[in-house]
Amino acid sequence: MNFVNIVLTGDTRTGETVCGLLSERQLHVAWLHQAGDLEEYLLGNSCRLLLIDLDTISVDKTVFRKLKKNHPGIDIIVLSSRSFHPELKEALSTHIYACLDKPIDEDELMFCITSLL
Repeated sequence: MNFVNIVLTGDTRTGETVCGLLSERQLHVAWLHQAGDLEEYLLGNSCRLLLIDLDTISVDKTVFRKLKKNHPGIDIIVLSSRSFHPELKEALSTHIYACLDKPIDEDELMFCITSLL
C-alpha cells in the first residue's frame, strides 16, 4: 500500500520547500491549501504523515483529537513562526509529534520525518 504524506499550508514558499524535500526522498506527497480539504482527501487516501503550517491554517485542539481518533496511524508535525501555542497545549502533549520553527530548518525537518517513517 502506498501512503501519501500531506502538507497542509496556504504559504507557497513553505509548500514548495516541504513538498520538494519529501519528493527528493521519493516520498509521495500531496499539498492541500485549506483545512476543509483534509477530511475529504483522507477518505480516499492512506496518509502516514501530516505536516500543518499553523501560521496559515486555522486549527484547534478538537481538530487534532478528531484526526487521531479517525486516523490513528497518522503522525502529525506542525510548523510555526510562533514559539508558544497555549491553545494547543493538550494537542502538543498528546497528538502532535513535533512543533518545528519557521523558517524551516531542512535538516531538523528531515530528522523528524526520518525518525517517524
